[in-house]
Amino acid sequence: MSERGESQSQLSDAERPSESDHSAGPSSETRPAVRSRLVAALLSSLWPGLGQLYGRRRVAAAVFATPVLLVAVWLTAQLANGLDYFGASLLDDSFALTVVVLVGLMGAWRIGSIVHAYSVAGPRRRPPARDAAIMALLLVVVVGLHGAAMYNAWAVYGFDTSVSSNQLISDVPTAVPSDLPTGAPTGAPTGAASASPSSTPIWTPPAPTAPSEPTPSPSPTPSPTQAPSTRVSILLTGTDFLAGRTHAMNDSLLIASLDMQTHKVAILSLPRDTANYDFYWGGKAGYNTKINNFANLVATGQIHAPDPPATALAKEVGWLVGLNVGYYVIVDIAGFGKMVDAANGVCVTNPRAINDPSTGTFIPAGNQCFDGHTALKYVRSREGAGDSDYTRSRRQQDVLIALARKLSSAAGIGYLAGVLSVAGQNIQTNFPLKTVRNYVSIARQIGPGDISQCVLGPPYNYHPDSAITGGAWTSRLKMDKVAQLSVYLFGTDSRFFGTEGITPAPCGK
Repeated sequence: MSERGESQSQLSDAERPSESDHSAGPSSETRPAVRSRLVAALLSSLWPGLGQLYGRRRVAAAVFATPVLLVAVWLTAQLANGLDYFGASLLDDSFALTVVVLVGLMGAWRIGSIVHAYSVAGPRRRPPARDAAIMALLLVVVVGLHGAAMYNAWAVYGFDTSVSSNQLISDVPTAVPSDLPTGAPTGAPTGAASASPSSTPIWTPPAPTAPSEPTPSPSPTPSPTQAPSTRVSILLTGTDFLAGRTHAMNDSLLIASLDMQTHKVAILSLPRDTANYDFYWGGKAGYNTKINNFANLVATGQIHAPDPPATALAKEVGWLVGLNVGYYVIVDIAGFGKMVDAANGVCVTNPRAINDPSTGTFIPAGNQCFDGHTALKYVRSREGAGDSDYTRSRRQQDVLIALARKLSSAAGIGYLAGVLSVAGQNIQTNFPLKTVRNYVSIARQIGPGDISQCVLGPPYNYHPDSAITGGAWTSRLKMDKVAQLSVYLFGTDSRFFGTEGITPAPCGK
C-alpha cells in the first residue's frame, strides 16, 4: 500500500467513532430523553407550544401557541376593565356562552399540545409506568381546571334562562284562591252586596268615619322644563310561601333607585300592611286591602290593573313613593338563605340586640357574620322587644346592601357563579341582565355616604281605627310626608316635584 493510501486509511480510522463510543451513545442519550419528554409535556401544560419549542419543533410550537395567544389577548382586553366588569359581563348570555366555548376549546387544545410535546420530544417507544402515571395526573389536572371554569361560566349562562322561566308572581290570571277575599271589597260594612271578583274591582266604599289623621294626596304639577331622568329604579320584593297559603304574599317591599349622574342610591321600604292607597291608574284600594296582597288580587281579577301582576306591583309601589319604576326583582324568601350560603355568608352591623323567642332568634348587637339560616332569621324576625315590621325592613335593606357589596368585590366574584346558580331557581325579574356591566363603573364610585335608607313607618304612616278596617291591623300613608321625602331624595324625578306646599325633607323629618 502506498504511503498516501496508508495515510488516508489512518485518517479514516481516526475519524471513525470507536465501537465503545458508539455503544455508549444511545445509552447516554436515552436517559435525558425520558426526562425531557416529561419536561416537554409539563411546559405545554403551562402554555401550549412551549414543549414543542423545548423539543426544537419550532413550526409545531407556533401552531400550538398562536390560537392560545389570540385568546389570551382577547381575555386580557376583557379583564382590562376589572374582574367585577368581567363577572357582570357573564350575565350577558351570549358572552357567557362564548366563554364556555372558548374554555372548552382551549382545554382540548392544551391536552393535544401536551400529548404531542411528549411524543416528539424523545424516541418513539412505549412510555414506562412512571411516565404514564405522571402524564395521567397532568391531564386530569388540566381537565379539572378547564372543567371548573366551564362549569362556572355555564352556571352564569344558565341563570338568564332559569330566571326567565320563573313565575313567582304569575302574569297569567288564575282562579281565585280559597283564602283570598271574594265578593264585597275588604273593609266594606257588614251586609254589603256581594259581587263577582272577575267584574268588580276592590274599590273603597264611603268611609263610615273620618280617619284619625288627614292623609292628603298631593297632585303634582311637573315642570315643563324637566330634564330627562338619569335614574334607574327597581322594586325588590320578597315572596313568602307560608304553610297553609294557596298564594304568596309580598311581605318585603323596597325600592332601590340609582341616579346614574350623581351616583347616589336611595332605598325605601314600604310597610306590608299599607292599605287604602291610591291606584296608579286611578281609584283607591279598600280599607284593609294590603299592599302585600296587591299582586294576588291583580292576578285573580279582583283589582283591575292595566298591567300584569308583577309589573303592576312595581308601578304601584313606585307610584306611592313618587317614582317611575319599570323593573322588578322578586325573590322567593325560602331560597334567600341558600343564596347567602352560596356567597359564603354575609356580614352586617346589627344596631341592637335581637331577642325573639317566637322564632328562636337571639342575635347580639355589633358586627355579625351570618350563614344563610341565620341571615334569614335576621331579616324575618319582628316579634322581639322593640322590634316591628319597620325594624325588620331596615335589617332587610342592610343585608341586601352587604350581599351586593360582597358579590361586586374582587373577592366575591369567585362566589358569583354559585350564587347565581341558586338564584336562578328563586328569582323572577324583568331587568335586562346583559346591561348589568354598564353599571359596574358607577357601582365602584358608590360609597357608604352615597346610600340613603328609609322605612316608611312613622312619621310617614299611621294605623287607622279598627272600626274602619273591620278589625284588621293596617297602616295608611301620610302622602304629604311621603311627598316631602320623595322630592328630597329624587328631586325632579319625583312625581311630587313642583307640587304646591311640598317642601323637601330628609328621612324622619
